[in-house]
Amino acid sequence: MDNKLLDNLELLKEAYARTDRTPETEEAILAFEEKYDCRLPSSYRWLLLHFGSCHFLDPWINSIRDLDWAYPSFVENYKEYEREYELAPRRLFPVGGMGDGSTVVEDLETGQLLILLHDCAGDDPFEELVGSFDELILEQISIVNHFEK
Repeated sequence: MDNKLLDNLELLKEAYARTDRTPETEEAILAFEEKYDCRLPSSYRWLLLHFGSCHFLDPWINSIRDLDWAYPSFVENYKEYEREYELAPRRLFPVGGMGDGSTVVEDLETGQLLILLHDCAGDDPFEELVGSFDELILEQISIVNHFEK
């Protein structure tokens, strides 16, 4: 696995040293995956196992505890989005959220992160966020580390 987060371990340690976040256990992640018959995206899973969730900036990244309500809620809500917007089927996984109630999802086919807009006024309820989960986390920790110095 090409893990840009692993390549930036010191930056991650520096940013997380400012938080009260703790890593998730393998058991908690496996229990979640079994309960919902799903698999967390690899970089998201890696971050949770080694550092935990984060809320440096918007978007925040869900913990397993957050996912326990966010995942089933997303699955149910997304069915409505598919009907309302006549969307083609996609494999999406909710990894976080925005302060306005929008959901941040990873497209499991492309690895891209998208915002599923809470109050969408247009024809497409998605807004592009970044090219990958790693990019988002690296952007956030760079900003946090820069401003904290």
